[in-house]
Amino acid sequence: METEGVSADTTGNVEKVETANVVSPTPSSDVTDVTAVTTAADTVVVTAQSVAAVESIRPPLTAEQQAKKKELMDRCNHALEYCLRRFPQHHKSRYRLAYVYYYSPEHKETSACRDLLLGSNTRRQHKTFPFPHHGVFNEKSKTNLFSAFWRIPEEDIDRPGCFCTHTYKSVALLLEVLSELHEWDTLLLIQTLLYRTPEQGKKYLRDNERQYIARKAFEYSLEILKVRVSNQDSKVEPSVLSQLVMDMYECWKTGQKYEPSVKVTESLLTQAFEMLMASKALKYCQQHVKPQTSSSNTSFSHPPKGSSGTDPAPI
Repeated sequence: METEGVSADTTGNVEKVETANVVSPTPSSDVTDVTAVTTAADTVVVTAQSVAAVESIRPPLTAEQQAKKKELMDRCNHALEYCLRRFPQHHKSRYRLAYVYYYSPEHKETSACRDLLLGSNTRRQHKTFPFPHHGVFNEKSKTNLFSAFWRIPEEDIDRPGCFCTHTYKSVALLLEVLSELHEWDTLLLIQTLLYRTPEQGKKYLRDNERQYIARKAFEYSLEILKVRVSNQDSKVEPSVLSQLVMDMYECWKTGQKYEPSVKVTESLLTQAFEMLMASKALKYCQQHVKPQTSSSNTSFSHPPKGSSGTDPAPI
């Protein structure tokens, strides 16, 4: 497992977070290795908690140290931008810059991180990037997430596992970004692309890592839709509820691949459909109810007359 080490004081907490988020299990194609990935993730979380406990003992940075830290980070960002101006296809520089935009408190900008990874243009209110704007995964096809990736085929000049580890980090960061932006549909697309077993010459991830990332993409998407269903107001236009039902249906179809999630997706789909039916029933009743006439109101204010047309005799 290749992870980043804990950096010096001048870099703050940025590098420490990566150690906690990256899980690189040993390569294997067996199904049991997926469980091993989860175990490895738990181990890394425990390690991260230990690091956090040590960091809590350190005194907070002074204002001067904070300013110095930001200055050093800005210089690193400018260096990465310079690399991308000279060589736009350098994915490691693009990933590292996206990592800073996501984890650094002083540079936090999730939309910029998404643009660096997917190549979109959501930074309308901010300045554009000073280099050619190509995302790490912007050339993904309908069957391959890594169409824009290329690697030197010579194994003797590439460290074993280095390329797969970097690819894994890039996809893991992309999942975190999309989860924060609530892009459940993009997460499902990534799950679909990674769920398929690629051809032998087009493997950019180890098999167990690919399966783990695909499952995490679905789980993030399911969590987003679960919150959306629970917070949905039933007293809205039926078109809104109809769209919610169709979105849950897409998630339900993907959930059939993972047995533990079958009942959860079925329950959420049922809840969304029940809200839609209740909304339609309420709207139908409101449209077809007959307003009370004035004659019906007066019938209660005057006593009925007798059969002869005269008032009934007193008893």
